[in-house]
Amino acid sequence: MREAEFRSGLDRHPGPGVPLTKEVPSLTREAVEMVMREFDQSSDAFMRKHGFAANFDYVVFRPGEQQRYPAKAIFLVAYSSIPGNPNLTVRDHRDTFRDTEGGPIHTEFRRLGYEVENRRFGSKEVLAERIRQHLIAHYIAPARQRGDHLVTIRAGDVHKELDLTNQMPNVCQAIEGKKFRNATNLGEPEILSGPARGRGGNMVYRFILLPSQQQGLSLSDEQILARFDRNPEFRARRLDWTHEQRAAFCRMARAVHAVGLDWYHTDIPQIRFGRKSSQLRQAEGTLGSLLCRITEPFLQFTHQSNSLGLAGNYPFDENGAERFERIIADAESVIRSWRENLPERQGKWPDEYGQPNQTSHRSTDMTMPTNLILYGPPGTGKTYNTALEAVKLCDGIASYPETKEGRSALMARYNELVADKRIAFVTFHQNYGYEDFVEGLRPVPIGNNDGESVGFHLQPEPGIFRLIAERAETGSLVVGSEPLNVVDRAVYKMSLGEVADSADDFVFTESIKNNYCLFGFCDIDWTNQRFSDREEIFSEVKKQFPDEDVTPNKGIVQSPDVFRNQLQIGDILIISKGNYRFRAIGIVEGEYEYAPRPDGRYCHRRKVRWLWHNKDGLEVSELYPPKFIQKTLYRLKDAELNRALIARLISESGGQGTEGDPLPHVLIIDEINRANVSKVFGELITLLEPDKRAGMDNAPTVFLPYSKRQFSVPANLHIVGTMNTADRSIALLDTALRRRFNFREMAPEPSLLAPASENTGINLVHVLTAINDRIEYLLDREHRIGHAFFIGCETAEQVHDTMRHKVIPLLQEYFFEDWSRIHAVLGDGFIGSRMLKCPLGEGEDKPSWFVRPEFSLDAYTRKLGFTATDLLQEAEA
Repeated sequence: MREAEFRSGLDRHPGPGVPLTKEVPSLTREAVEMVMREFDQSSDAFMRKHGFAANFDYVVFRPGEQQRYPAKAIFLVAYSSIPGNPNLTVRDHRDTFRDTEGGPIHTEFRRLGYEVENRRFGSKEVLAERIRQHLIAHYIAPARQRGDHLVTIRAGDVHKELDLTNQMPNVCQAIEGKKFRNATNLGEPEILSGPARGRGGNMVYRFILLPSQQQGLSLSDEQILARFDRNPEFRARRLDWTHEQRAAFCRMARAVHAVGLDWYHTDIPQIRFGRKSSQLRQAEGTLGSLLCRITEPFLQFTHQSNSLGLAGNYPFDENGAERFERIIADAESVIRSWRENLPERQGKWPDEYGQPNQTSHRSTDMTMPTNLILYGPPGTGKTYNTALEAVKLCDGIASYPETKEGRSALMARYNELVADKRIAFVTFHQNYGYEDFVEGLRPVPIGNNDGESVGFHLQPEPGIFRLIAERAETGSLVVGSEPLNVVDRAVYKMSLGEVADSADDFVFTESIKNNYCLFGFCDIDWTNQRFSDREEIFSEVKKQFPDEDVTPNKGIVQSPDVFRNQLQIGDILIISKGNYRFRAIGIVEGEYEYAPRPDGRYCHRRKVRWLWHNKDGLEVSELYPPKFIQKTLYRLKDAELNRALIARLISESGGQGTEGDPLPHVLIIDEINRANVSKVFGELITLLEPDKRAGMDNAPTVFLPYSKRQFSVPANLHIVGTMNTADRSIALLDTALRRRFNFREMAPEPSLLAPASENTGINLVHVLTAINDRIEYLLDREHRIGHAFFIGCETAEQVHDTMRHKVIPLLQEYFFEDWSRIHAVLGDGFIGSRMLKCPLGEGEDKPSWFVRPEFSLDAYTRKLGFTATDLLQEAEA
């Protein structure tokens, strides 16, 4: 009987989104006044009794009176009190009428003569002024009376002191706003801590109270050195400096500060000067660096200094300090107008950016990583919301309206980020494993000198998770003004001259000086287009050297082919120094050129932008464990390369490469619940936790089993998964996964079908509500049907097709071909039946079910074909 009563009840009352009509008793002023009197007696008791929260937006009130009432709560209680109306105060029915501007709640109140307003908008400016006055009275004025030159304000403390509720964004906005700064004659605050996006209680601000002439220039040498001492390397090195070196450095530090430039620590670690806003991890511009050499520390102009005419090294002695002060003073006007888009202000000291941490430099500056799973029944918009979430994580914002044009714009931006390889997508399935996701061994052919295959060996190959983690780790590299991703570029080893032959030294020095790389191998002009074919190169070499034993796999043929044809613009060159060291890194920027020389040697070249070079070179073992081989030019194996080291060397070089703000990357895992998560992630499951990401205080590293390299998950890699609850309940998920991810339910939203209802002439809001209510009753809520099935329908025929080809097959799967239950959900308008006689003539007749060949509009308007009598008889049958 319970099933019949349930279905009968659906027939008597409209579902969510159905407007108030003559058939349904409307709201009355008597009911509203009675509920308002109950609220007046005790607002807290009223809200507790009916189970409403205090975070409501809209209030209703009598014209000319001050008392405000929560609009939705008053409406639902009053409406439910009228005889014949359903009880909408029940939690599951509270969204029947939404509390939105222009909605039925506001319409009914205004029809009865009440007024409705958004309480947050009405009182926002009053609240802001209250916050500003509190800040002045309790923070700024006392600090000035004490003679402090700095004042620190924590947003959470202000929120608590004013006894506010859910007003943190308004507190932060008041602190950061121009009205507060104008009232107090303060500059922009520095943000010492807080989330990269959004505003919360852990936002900490610092204001400078003294004018720039008093700030910093009058500091003693020891006070200046103390401002740099938070860098452990600086503190350790400067203790060994002589008195003259310390005095010279402090003179240089004051000179930089006096022209409005900042001193700041980097993650390398290194101390630099330029312009760096506190809100940004990436400096807007860098002009120089402090090199803490043991015997002779000095300042060096680097990065963008050439554009200002600044150059040179300045040792820490009296002469170096005088020269540095003079060049800075002469260039002051140029320096102050260097960054036109930045306001002029006083310079900053390193300790004004917060405490640097060399082992966990990203823990305060890096956005906390997101581990999120969107779960819900089929068709609830998980795919769309995954794309929206991914774009939001990458761009910081994602303002795309819920329109056809808005969706197109979102997907266009999503596809751009996929093309940039900042978003990766993978679908889990039952056979997916660690070797597919992280890394595995793959067979690679072994060739002899003639290019013939003589077997194979197993080589580690990265999976999608390791690849995007490496992209995220190296994705903060900036060359010039453009991000440089070193993960997706081919990397070649190249020799520039013979290291053992001093006569060949010019090859390396000339190449570095002139931004190209020189290549030998015969004085033959390969510019003709026909030499894009390796066979043509082979034929030409045979023609030029008829007496030589030339084969297509000899270096005299292979190397010109690699240099001319295989090496692409954008590829990375690693310049070797023998087989055990490397001495330069560059990016290929030009096509092949033939430039004959008098001696006929090194006539081939390509333009290269050199990003790092060191005459002495570094050990190759950390960059490429297999070591180099005796080949002039060849591509290095991707699986063996330490690309993070390449990025770090470029950023540390003081050349064109700098370490910028880490670009967010997103890995989307579709159907995350369909694979064995422990099997797929293996030992890396621990590294997913936000506080165990690379750069965090508790960050561990693991050795990958196949490549034998250290691995950690960067904090700028976000993971967004989707989960179809019709496949597997969230309660059955791996416990390790549930602890490390946040879960956001994507429930069906029938109200979103209002436009489709208007276009098709079918009340799809009610149709979807009725179907889902019945599915939930007969099965469970995890098998409901999402609004996305119908949201794109513009005609009744499209609705019919959706019902026939999507909804009914899905119900067949849900109910295991039990057509009586499918009929119980959809009714006679969609599912017909005829009785089958027992072949033996003695048994009971049985129904034969079928999908009707045509669906009439009546099938939707008659509550999907049910009457209370039908349901009652069917349930009792």
